[in-house]
Amino acid sequence: MRRIVIDKRYKIFKKLGSGAMGDVYQVKDLRNDSIVALKLLLKKKTTSATIQRFKREFRLLSELHHPNLCSVYDFGILRDGRSYFTMEFVDGKDIFKAAKDLSYEKIY
Repeated sequence: MRRIVIDKRYKIFKKLGSGAMGDVYQVKDLRNDSIVALKLLLKKKTTSATIQRFKREFRLLSELHHPNLCSVYDFGILRDGRSYFTMEFVDGKDIFKAAKDLSYEKIY
């Protein structure tokens, strides 16, 4: 099976999820062989306002440092206008599934 490579750098292994603005993939950074997550803005969401919001999300996340937050690494724009950024990949359970049967007190 041929794997898709984004921006000649990130080889997609699998799709991790989707949201209102984009998709998140588990990828391999071909420059340093690390496994990271890549958030890719949807093509239909590629408007000036949405791109600015996406850039702002990346900037904000890059300024936050806490053990319970993922680090962000790289921001890019593809030829077709879609933006992406990469972040730390954390292997684990889906938070919504993991917390489904927990009481409010246990979650907080």
